Amino acid sequence: MSLHGKALYGRVDSIPGVGYVATTFEHYLGIPVYPDRSYFLPHGAKGWDLEHQGIPIWLSKASVVRGYLEGVCIGLCVYGGLVAAPLLSGDGSTHAWVGATALSVGLLAFAVLKLWPRRASYARAVELVDQVGLSARARIDLELAYDQISPEEAESRRAALNEKVEDLRAARASARLERRAAHAPREARVPLAPPQRRRLRRPR
Repeated sequence: MSLHGKALYGRVDSIPGVGYVATTFEHYLGIPVYPDRSYFLPHGAKGWDLEHQGIPIWLSKASVVRGYLEGVCIGLCVYGGLVAAPLLSGDGSTHAWVGATALSVGLLAFAVLKLWPRRASYARAVELVDQVGLSARARIDLELAYDQISPEEAESRRAALNEKVEDLRAARASARLERRAAHAPREARVPLAPPQRRRLRRPR
């Protein structure tokens, strides 16, 4: 992360196996200053360019609030680290211990906010899936994660969905071949006559 720029904060509305919501903030020294835009990021998205892997959505107020809470935690860590620095040289003053406490609280709270995002309710999850236009497979994963369907029914729906996909691919391939055949030039095949041998006359 650079000293200033844009970064993702405020991970909320987590849908197990599907994705979550986060917001890009303009930040300075890692502390979010003001929000820019919220994104729905698919499950398993990794890297430094997460906002390019996400789908833009309306600005999420819950994500913005959580992002600012993360900023408060980062600020506590910075303050605590600076104030508690004399402890390394053996200075056990009360001020230094206050800084160490602030550092510990900031680290713990930041870890909790980052590692345990707020799970979306079923209604919110359905709203997000419809808003970003995810696939039917993601809808099956959503309903399975919220115990709306059984694992057996989920497998049955996935199998039916795979069959539909295969049928669609076969239909598209067949239509593609028909279009190629319709636009292909007709070649007139003329049978070639066998080559005739010339008879050489012997000189008399």
